[in-house]
Amino acid sequence: MGYPDDDWVLLDVSSPSDPQPFTVRARSSLPPAATLAANPHLVIVTWTYGDAGESGMPTGEASDDMAAFQERIITLELQGFAIEAACVTGHGEREWRLYTRDVKQFMRGFNDVMADDDPRPIKLSAFEDPEWGALSEWLDTPDA
Repeated sequence: MGYPDDDWVLLDVSSPSDPQPFTVRARSSLPPAATLAANPHLVIVTWTYGDAGESGMPTGEASDDMAAFQERIITLELQGFAIEAACVTGHGEREWRLYTRDVKQFMRGFNDVMADDDPRPIKLSAFEDPEWGALSEWLDTPDA
C-alpha cells in the first residue's frame, strides 16, 4: 500500500475573505491507478483544539499532542491500514485525510494503534471518494 515516490508539499493557504490562513501538508501527486482503485474510502480524522488564538493555529500542548498523534497515524500507514493523503490545519482544527480499502478494517487497526493512548478530542468520518478528491483539490493549488 502506498506510493512509489513519497513526496509531500506544504502549502500556506489564505484568501482575502478569510483572515485566518491554514496550512496543508499533502502528497505531491495522486498514487498509481491501482492504488487509487484499491483504496476508495476516505476517512477524515478531525481534532478540534481549543487554544488556537487569533491565528487559528494550534499552540503549546495541543500542538505537542497532535505531533504525538501524527506518529500513530504513521503507524496505521506502516501497518497497511491506510494511506495518509493530506493533513489540513487551521481554524481551530487539524484534519488528517486517509484512504483505505475497508473502513471496518481501518477502524479495527485505528482502535488497536490508539488503544494505549489517552482519549483525544477527535471525530472520525468516512466517505466514498474513489477519485481521491480530498487530495486532488490541493494538487490544483498554484503552490502545489
